[in-house]
Amino acid sequence: MNNQCEISIMDNSTKRRRKCKNIFKFHIFDKKCCKIHANSLYIKYIIKIQKVFRAYKLRKKINYFKQLPIDLQRKIITYSRDSFYENKKNEKIAEIILNKIDIFIKKYFNIPQQIYYLYGAIEFYNFEQSNYDTEFYVSNTHPNANYLINHALYLFYLLDKYQSIIIKQKKFYNYNYRSVYGISSMFLKLLLLQEKILKCKKHIINIENYKYIVCVFNFKELYSY
Repeated sequence: MNNQCEISIMDNSTKRRRKCKNIFKFHIFDKKCCKIHANSLYIKYIIKIQKVFRAYKLRKKINYFKQLPIDLQRKIITYSRDSFYENKKNEKIAEIILNKIDIFIKKYFNIPQQIYYLYGAIEFYNFEQSNYDTEFYVSNTHPNANYLINHALYLFYLLDKYQSIIIKQKKFYNYNYRSVYGISSMFLKLLLLQEKILKCKKHIINIENYKYIVCVFNFKELYSY
């Protein structure tokens, strides 16, 4: 029994037509087809059938809907609209927050030089001891340390507040950033930043947004897996 695909193709080496050598997977119009040729030759018919069937299911639901009492129809429409607008609102919120995080990582926490600079700002920003040398070091080597740490803490606050929305976004887990081992995701980058902030939390106790330190703790609980 011949198990080969029966579709004729052009052989690039001999410049002649021959039958495909792949194993057949489907019988279509009395022809044996491999998966590749079934997709390339008949996908438009498959899509057409799917469209017709989806339209049939939709018309069937609409007919059921028309038979319902007016009051119930209004309730269904109101619920559907509320759900639609709620989803749109959540998508927009997630997009805004992820864009903020994306900009922060690319500007301050992507390449090694940026990472070392931010880590240095967190490690040496220690006004708890009222040490003039420490204050002088920070002001001269990390002049925007206050802004960076406040910004990072605020991002963790947003992640904590909208965590149920953020964790559903694919962009949160996409590998778009550089790391020591190659590429990294937004999620993994934030785990590294969280670890450094928690390790040096006593150093930044006088930072304005230190009130959000609990949100940094929560990130570990809510996003661990």
